[in-house]
Amino acid sequence: MANTIQILPAKEVKLIKQINLVSQNRHGVEIIIGFLFYERNFSSNYKMAGRKENVSELEYLLTYPKQNDFPEDEIDILLLNTIKSEFPKSTVFNKTLFTTSDVLILKNYTNRPSEKADIIISPDFSGQQLENLVGKSFKQFGESVNLYANGPIDYLKNIMFNGECDFARHAEIIDQLYRIEFL
Repeated sequence: MANTIQILPAKEVKLIKQINLVSQNRHGVEIIIGFLFYERNFSSNYKMAGRKENVSELEYLLTYPKQNDFPEDEIDILLLNTIKSEFPKSTVFNKTLFTTSDVLILKNYTNRPSEKADIIISPDFSGQQLENLVGKSFKQFGESVNLYANGPIDYLKNIMFNGECDFARHAEIIDQLYRIEFL
């Protein structure tokens, strides 16, 4: 085990979104059966929250970052809601990939047994004049992702997630989804 850590170069610093797949065990207790991870890059539109006026600088420094300080946009919400189609109690945990230690922790998770699952996100056709859409083609997001086990791997077999996005903006949203790196 290493005795030192290093800060990563700025271009390697990332935001890691960990979606916890929550289910119930045979006793009805909610448990995390697995994880899905994806990377987001920081940008001027996707950045950490700053200090709120009613929070002292000391409190801010001692507690930063809280989960609600991490950025969240419509893509994050869409992905979580798509996962919730199969695991309604699923949650997101945010982390930064900032040091070599963070890289090792993430590698520990992604070295666990995993199963492939498909995520499909299509335009939401509800409210559309369907007769006007016959014969037309529409973009759809489809990606095979890793679900990492947090217990028996059998809980993660044969899973598919289906979601829908805004019809009017579906091409833009799907392009953004294809820029996400799933781990």
